[in-house]
Amino acid sequence: MKAKIFSIDMRDSGGARLSLSYKDAERNGISRISCEVAPQQLVRLVLFAEAISAAHSGDRLDPMSVSLDGLNIRYDVTHMESLTFERQLGYSTQIAPATLRDFLTEMAGIADVCLARAESSKHGSLLKELLSEVPMPHCLSSSLPEDAAEEILYRLREMALLILVDDASHKTSSLARKLRGKKSRPEVCAKVEDLLLTLASEFTPEKKSSDWSTEILPSATQAERL
Repeated sequence: MKAKIFSIDMRDSGGARLSLSYKDAERNGISRISCEVAPQQLVRLVLFAEAISAAHSGDRLDPMSVSLDGLNIRYDVTHMESLTFERQLGYSTQIAPATLRDFLTEMAGIADVCLARAESSKHGSLLKELLSEVPMPHCLSSSLPEDAAEEILYRLREMALLILVDDASHKTSSLARKLRGKKSRPEVCAKVEDLLLTLASEFTPEKKSSDWSTEILPSATQAERL
């Protein structure tokens, strides 16, 4: 059986262990990039993987990157079938490629776990229901084939759920306060729709590459500003 070049294994804590084996031109044998990924950082990594898949569905091939406490992962349009991992350890730097296919395959299982946890959270079920009620954004339906638009919307709903659940977990956030209010349902619905529409606008073919953000919406702090 062929050994995995890239792997990521869930921890009971909600985080994960990431490992990438590669051949270093300056050393004999196999080198490895490995690190622990905290739970919130893991969500950012899932968002990164989901965004790449959504971009492929919409023929958006802009560069993307995500930073995870000393580890930077870049997706470059000049090497569409691979990712570049850069690990900073003190004064030393490790740089290695990984195939996009292996990365997305490994991340699919991780995404399922993160989404299951999000759905089972205190407000997860409600937020998922509200996201399902948001109609197909016009910016997707008007610029993409139906099947591509549906695929992107499916992934954007997953991304939005992760972002919203993370936001709602912070008791002082605007969303958390609205979810606690008995008369704030319309405001919650508006916030959910605004986030989904904002995400959708990033995956339309006519979006200029220069407008593309190189950092995927990573946490409640950005969702809070929507």
